[in-house]
Parts: sequence; C-alpha cells; structure tokens
Amino acid sequence: MKVLAGGMHMRGLVDWVAEEGAAFESQALTAEALEAVQEDVARLQWTPQFQAEDPWLQYSDALLKGEDLAQLPGIAAVREALEREVREQGGRPGLESYEINDIKVQHYEAEVDGIATHQDYTEDRYLVMALTVVGGGPFELLTARRGGTVWRRFETIPGSLVLLWAPGLTTGDGDRRPAHRTLHPPVERVSIGLRQIVGTKLFRGEQRDRGALAAHHDSVECDSP
Repeated sequence: MKVLAGGMHMRGLVDWVAEEGAAFESQALTAEALEAVQEDVARLQWTPQFQAEDPWLQYSDALLKGEDLAQLPGIAAVREALEREVREQGGRPGLESYEINDIKVQHYEAEVDGIATHQDYTEDRYLVMALTVVGGGPFELLTARRGGTVWRRFETIPGSLVLLWAPGLTTGDGDRRPAHRTLHPPVERVSIGLRQIVGTKLFRGEQRDRGALAAHHDSVECDSP
C-alpha cells in the first residue's frame, strides 16, 4: 500500500518548520492509507481525559503500545512511512536516525472538546507531528503561551498533517516550541500525534522512561498531550 501522497515534500516541510516553527500539509496520505487508518481508529476504545487547570483540556484518547500496532496495520504503516520520509528526506543533522517512539490518538467531540494554549514537552526531539484522520477544525499557533495572539491558523481535514518544531531541529536559537491550541472543533475530530521523545516523564502517576523505547522499534509508548 502506498501511504504518503505524491505531492508531499518532507524536505520543504522540515525547512519551513526550521524557519517558522510549524508547517502544514493539507493532504499527506493517499486515499487508501487514510481509509486504512480510519478503520483502525473505529476499533479503538476511548478513555475520557479532563484537566480543569491551565492549560485546560478535554478529550478522549487511546494510548497505543507496540502490541497494539500489530492489530492496527493502517496506523503502523503511517508510522513507518513518516519515519522513513523524515530520515531520508529531512536533510538536517539528527534526522537520519529519527524514530517515532510515542503515538497517541485523540478524539474530540464537536463544539465541546479541545486543548487550550500549550507547548509540547521539552523531551520531544526534532519534530512533533499531528495527523488528522477524521473530521477537522482549526489548529492555531499563538505568539505566546500566556496572553498570546493567533499568528497562524491551519484548517485541518482528514489526511492533513501539522509539523511542529521540537528541540534538536535547530541549534543556538533557544526554546522555539510553538504555543498552540485546538479548541471546539465544528465537527468530531480524531488526530494522531507522532513524535520522538527521550528521558523520563511522570504521566498519570507512572514514571516512564521513553528513551528505552529507542532500542525496540516495535514498541511504542503513548503519553503526551
């Protein structure tokens, strides 16, 4: 199965992320791959999440592990294709060994769910990718986590991909993790977050060593917002 759409050029997307902090591809997947992923998503069991503090969040999610991917061939194929594309076409130091070792699927109810303005983890490396597979809605970038204004808005649709700057992609220019939010989509939305993450993080009361996953390409821990 061909997974990535022919019009997607990873090198250009990575360069744009390096310059601007984020990039958007409106159609990253082929129709066949998108359908396969949607079939996988339809089989997932959702766990409600709610956090009243700042940043506010409300959605349901599914945290995938390596054994889950064996039963989710569409998601597994997308992971492999994106990882290979970044390694072969990214064109920046470190990306030749890029490894997606953290995957999380998030489900947003229309007009209710969302995540307020936040930055992703400092433990992320190089790129964070968010692939919309069902529905869509605005994905907004802000000038600051607190009190910032929207400077760019991506209208996500099924098959679209958002790429965000993470530590290691560029050097010498400080912390450029973009502040972003996804609020109250007009229709039901399902997205998949894919990233490389290192170190240890306390998540849902459990200390997890993400870096150990790098030695096990068939194992995926999912624990990032």
